[in-house]
Amino acid sequence: MKQYVGNACGTIAAIHCVANAAEKMGVDADSPVAQFMESMRGQSPKAIGAALADMEDFHLASEECAAGGQTEAPEADEDTNHHFICFVERGGDVIELDGCKHRPINHGPAGDDFLGAATRVIKAQFMEKDPENIQFNMMALVKREEA
Repeated sequence: MKQYVGNACGTIAAIHCVANAAEKMGVDADSPVAQFMESMRGQSPKAIGAALADMEDFHLASEECAAGGQTEAPEADEDTNHHFICFVERGGDVIELDGCKHRPINHGPAGDDFLGAATRVIKAQFMEKDPENIQFNMMALVKREEA
């Protein structure tokens, strides 16, 4: 989805991640995120981003979560030098989803090791381009194996 609200990239990256793993995760059909995904099925990235920008309950939930964090959340219009994106596996490929880009970026086959393939993309496309920059974080949404 396209990002229309300033400093909403973390929320958008999280929604990208959950939406692309919803089937495997078993997202409750009654949850707000599942209802949003269903209502947006087949819509363009611009339409989905505009709909999210208009959803007051998502804004309130995002602000509430941000307020509970360890650092103060920036205002929506504050200029920051941080950005969140998401990597997912779709159709066997590593796909980069970034609300500020016009379309998803296909980085090629994931093979049988999505995490390794995504890591290689991140190293080549981000870390090697600015090796002195240590201002980054990575998280992985993974299926928990039952013990």
